[in-house]
Amino acid sequence: MLMGASNWMFQTDLPDDIFSNSLRFEDGDNASLSKTLGTPTDPEKFTIAFWMKRGNLGIDGTIIDSGASGSNYGLIYMSSTNHLIANFVSGGSNTLVLKPSMQFRDTANWYHVMFIYDSSQATDTNRAYFIINGTRITSYASAIYPSQDTDSPHWNTATPHHIGNGAVSGVEDWDGYLADFYHIDGQALDETSFGRNVNGVFIPKNTSGLTFGNNGFKLEFKQTGTGTASASTIGADTSGNTHHFTSANLVASDVITDTPENNFCTWN
Repeated sequence: MLMGASNWMFQTDLPDDIFSNSLRFEDGDNASLSKTLGTPTDPEKFTIAFWMKRGNLGIDGTIIDSGASGSNYGLIYMSSTNHLIANFVSGGSNTLVLKPSMQFRDTANWYHVMFIYDSSQATDTNRAYFIINGTRITSYASAIYPSQDTDSPHWNTATPHHIGNGAVSGVEDWDGYLADFYHIDGQALDETSFGRNVNGVFIPKNTSGLTFGNNGFKLEFKQTGTGTASASTIGADTSGNTHHFTSANLVASDVITDTPENNFCTWN
């Protein structure tokens, strides 16, 4: 079992106001953020990074979902066995599967999650991998790696992208919280781009120097407007690319101040 990043209220080297809000998803609401992206900077390389705090355990929950049909999709989700899984499917066949061996059962703290895709690498284990709380994962219960120089078939392409909802894959919806959600098109970044280790705890850092590529975006959940994508709604992109997401079945009160820097108590 991998525990989440601890609350760092007693640390002496703290980040300064990296976060203000997170976004809460209730799996029974069919809530989602959605956006169709365009032509990528590099179809062989991208980085996804976000903070998550789990709600209900023991259920499937989609974090990201992209693609065109139930036999062609890209998916990162939490399984009913509390495993984090990345699964890319083309023509009904798995082209990528990564299932870290550890389980994610902590509902009291935040996890930092990174998923890196870089099919240009000669070594298959460098073509896709997870980094959790600043540590690269090397132990996988299941692993299928993409072939070298294979374009990402769905995520980071000109297809519909969803956060919190398995609209394409059919996997159940996310239950929990997401904060500071990044997609970096054309770069395979490491954990030092998003945080640092202080006394054994991975904490966020200022990311103002990052560049995003054609399809890149950053969702900070600073706005509370709902519905059609714009700079004043929940899915506003603050990267400068204006890849704003349309929200569905989310309300203003789902934007909350429970964040990795202001971790609310959770009933166990």
